[in-house]
Amino acid sequence: MELFSKKHKFNLSPDYAAGIEQGKITAQAEIAQLTTQLQSARANLSAETHRTSTDMDTAIKQAVEAATIAERQRISAILNHEHAKGREAQAKIFALESDIPPEQALKLLAASPILPTPKAEGLTEFQKYMASIKNPKIGMSLYDEEPDHNAHSNTLAGLAKGKF
Repeated sequence: MELFSKKHKFNLSPDYAAGIEQGKITAQAEIAQLTTQLQSARANLSAETHRTSTDMDTAIKQAVEAATIAERQRISAILNHEHAKGREAQAKIFALESDIPPEQALKLLAASPILPTPKAEGLTEFQKYMASIKNPKIGMSLYDEEPDHNAHSNTLAGLAKGKF
């Protein structure tokens, strides 16, 4: 009370000066209380941020694991299905190089022709392709299993002599 009066050299009544001093004390107490609340709020926020960060990391890890399992199931569903047999190269492209659902991949595989595998090793690409498609049987006779070379020779000789 005296400090206020001496510092500022106001002629205040002792009751008024006491009220001002009490107001300062109350204000300082409120500031101290608010400072404590602010520090507590900062500590809680820091703890919540850490907890939220940990929760987020866990959620991300779980999502990655679930996505990995789903992708493996998708790949397996395509590569191990009956429609992939004979169409392995196409099935691998659908399974490993695209993100189409297995249902669509299997529809496409079912609509694709099955390519037979070549029987002999060391074939050229053309031979492999020709072996994979159905070709007509070509020969001297469509009905004979083994051609009769004498009959064919006689036919050709007759043609040459003008007999036919």
